[in-house]
Amino acid sequence: MPSIPLDEGARGQRRAGPFWIEEGNGPLWVGAAIVAAVLGLYGVAAILNGA
Repeated sequence: MPSIPLDEGARGQRRAGPFWIEEGNGPLWVGAAIVAAVLGLYGVAAILNGA
């Protein structure tokens, strides 16, 4: 059985397991913004609830 290269894909992508990961920090910043929004909403809810 011939081996299959694990890192053949479009330029600017890399492979981690079965997933293709885009190079760059864009997805990292989007994820950080989502986490910050959830934490901010939790804080507002806690303040409005009187906790």
